[in-house]
Amino acid sequence: PLKSEAIAYWRKTAALDPLLAAGAYKMIGTQLHKMRRLDEAIVEYNRAMKIAPDLSGELYNNLALAYLNIGNHNMGKRIFKEGMERFPGEKLLLSNKHLFSGNGGGYPQGYQQQGGAGRVQQTGGFQKFDKVPPGATIVTGEADDPNFPIYLFYQGLHHHQAGEVDKAETFYRKHLEVTKQPMPDVYNNLSIILSQAGKLLEGREMWMKGIERDPKNEQLLNNKAYIFRAE
Repeated sequence: PLKSEAIAYWRKTAALDPLLAAGAYKMIGTQLHKMRRLDEAIVEYNRAMKIAPDLSGELYNNLALAYLNIGNHNMGKRIFKEGMERFPGEKLLLSNKHLFSGNGGGYPQGYQQQGGAGRVQQTGGFQKFDKVPPGATIVTGEADDPNFPIYLFYQGLHHHQAGEVDKAETFYRKHLEVTKQPMPDVYNNLSIILSQAGKLLEGREMWMKGIERDPKNEQLLNNKAYIFRAE
């Protein structure tokens, strides 16, 4: 109901004040996006973009994600590229860059054990989906955004891949705090961080929590020998 009321408010704003119409249409699109009414959200985002193509990088980010979520990868990539050209420093666009890398999108696989030498390597791969799942964040990482836990995971993964393990651990743990359905990859990646830091017992605890969530998770199973190696 609150989202519906917000949509009605912004529609009234768009009708009464042409100067605010572009922003109003963007806000309507954002509310529809949160409600998973993606086709309608795309219409509103495009209305905003037609009126004010330089409105904000957030508009390009949200429209690109909406296209990806309905399976229109080509249009999503095109909008993303236009957004990066107009707003090269937009944090939302930069945080979602991995979704538009040309590999079909999807959740990064995270980290897994390679071979038996005890060295953990980044796979660099992606699990492919016919449709990209709700990505990173559609607005600004607000706590009431239904995509906020995924946003936290991607932020953690970004820092993990950059070797900034302290920051990665912070985002992963925040993910665990805000959702009752944590992603198994978060447990996997946290178990790796803790194990590499010599916190073997805590790392094993994270691994076991992850396997409870998903007993067939490939990343966790691949890492079992490393996590439970002899001290």
